[in-house]
This record gives sequence, C-alpha cells and structure tokens, in this order.
Amino acid sequence: MRLFKTLAGAAAALAVAAPAAAAEPSALLALDFLSQNDEVVYYLSSGTQQRQDDKVEFWVFVAEKQPQNVDGLEVVGLWFRQQVDCKADTLVVVEGVVLKSDLTVLMRKLTDDKPERPVPSSVAAAAFDHLCRGAALSDERPDAGTLNEAIRLAQGDRSI
Repeated sequence: MRLFKTLAGAAAALAVAAPAAAAEPSALLALDFLSQNDEVVYYLSSGTQQRQDDKVEFWVFVAEKQPQNVDGLEVVGLWFRQQVDCKADTLVVVEGVVLKSDLTVLMRKLTDDKPERPVPSSVAAAAFDHLCRGAALSDERPDAGTLNEAIRLAQGDRSI
C-alpha cells in the first residue's frame, strides 16, 4: 500500500497506474480529521462509506499544507479511494485523484496495490480502526465542512 507524503510523489506514482473508474466525492461533503504530518493533513469522508458485509469502501482526502507544482499546475489535494476488509484485517488503496487549485481533476488513476495489514499507528490504521472497530477519530485538529475548508485549515487558516 502506498500512502504518499507529498502530492508530487502521489501524482508520479498514479501516472504509471492503470486507467480509472469511480468519481471522487462531492467538494461539499463534510470531512473528519484523521491525521497529519509535516506536509499534509488527512481527512476521512464519512459520507462516502459503502459497507457490504465485512468490507467498507471509502474516500480519504489529503490536503497539502503547501500547494505543490505538478507539471506546471498548482495541486492542493488528492482523493484516495480505499477499501478495508475488517475480517481479513487488510486495507488497499484502489484509486487516486489529484486535484488542482480550482478543485478540478488533474489526474485520476486506479492503482495496482494489493491488500495489506495497516501499519500500527499509521493513517491507514486510524481509518481501519474507525471503520472496523468503531474507534474514535482524533480531535487534534478541527473537522472540515468542505474541501475548501480542509485545504484552508491545512494551509494554516484558523478563521474557519
């Protein structure tokens, strides 16, 4: 499983992946804070969860703390469509969607990742534990009402 620290790295990896399928979530869906590092903030889109038996498909939005330049275009975020199998204790990234600063799609690709067990204390583990075990999400940062809010919060805007 490849969760990237920068959008430039994600864009490069997605550029070599297979053609894509599903549409990314609405820019107006509320996003729940999941985790962060020095470069990005991760949000879980709870409104996108599709559960079937022990499997859950969902989207995570990754907001860049500083916009990245990808092929001369400003990129501010990335959607990852993921699937967890609660019974098998695995998670897989299925698709990635790179968003430009105007929130239009720069690139959308399916990945060829294989399901893996989430690494303890990782972003993937936090999502897995929340979706499969009902664990509470972090309250380290505020949740976001929209993609624009998520991006503004990631970039340091505290007026929201």
